[in-house]
Amino acid sequence: MVNMTESEHRQPTTTLYCSNVHGTYNVVFLVAFNIILSVVASLGNFVILVALHKNSSLHPPSKLLYRCLAITDLIVGFVSQPLFATQLLLDINERPHLCTLLGKWVDEISLVFSLVSGVIVTAISVDRLLALLLGLRYRHVVTLMRVGVAVSFIWLLGVICAFIDAFWPILGFIITGYVITMVTLTCLIISAYCYTRILLRLRHNQAQIQGHVEQPAGPGIPLNVARYRRTVSAGAWVQITLVACYLPRSLVGLFGALFSLSAVSITLGIRCTTSLVFLNSSLNPFLYCWKMNGIRQAVKDLMKQYCCKSD
Repeated sequence: MVNMTESEHRQPTTTLYCSNVHGTYNVVFLVAFNIILSVVASLGNFVILVALHKNSSLHPPSKLLYRCLAITDLIVGFVSQPLFATQLLLDINERPHLCTLLGKWVDEISLVFSLVSGVIVTAISVDRLLALLLGLRYRHVVTLMRVGVAVSFIWLLGVICAFIDAFWPILGFIITGYVITMVTLTCLIISAYCYTRILLRLRHNQAQIQGHVEQPAGPGIPLNVARYRRTVSAGAWVQITLVACYLPRSLVGLFGALFSLSAVSITLGIRCTTSLVFLNSSLNPFLYCWKMNGIRQAVKDLMKQYCCKSD
């Protein structure tokens, strides 16, 4: 019974990827779409990493979290999306064995990056809440070393989950089906709590907060309220975008099971929603530039420097 269930649940992510049931044109469109997203994600996140290196407005531990997220998105654009596009090309060229083998690697890599991205985004929300609540103790509690250890643990957790899923399928099904689901739900609850607590605290202190005037936000720490609001807004938008891009992929399997959808519909749903998941890595650089003045200015400086060299 366990083997049957495991096989049924793994079917959509491998075999269905390699079932050319929608014709060449649909697959070619998805391939082109993912290649474009791959270029945008790779270049965009590379620029963000350089901008983060030059930006001094962020606290180093906070910068490390954004840097880790940008690295994850960079690898998605540079590795995961080209592999996914290649997998689809193998499908339309009727190479099912190679397609299925490559699909296995795409699944495992995506598992690592999905888990890491979700937990890192949650860590950003916790970091912003601690900056508000701890006050002067924040820089002593949230240190670069502690955040570095936490980030290393997150990456190790993702790699272990993917390794188990690849070499021990039954145990891997338990991990991907239950453990990661619980981790995801826990992350969403923690993020919702953090941003709600921040919002309530800021509203409570609204009478004392005026634009760029520095006011005490905790036990003795001078907080630049305008800058803090921007970093909170950036983290919240990254969280919302991640959920919006990842949720449809999770719903495809659920709706397929509940409504007994055909293999054709499930295949199309999986391919389109997987592309939507990859879209998240292309959107994040624009969110950073939109919501974080320091990053936006650093990117502008880089563009000006590049243009001057070109001339």
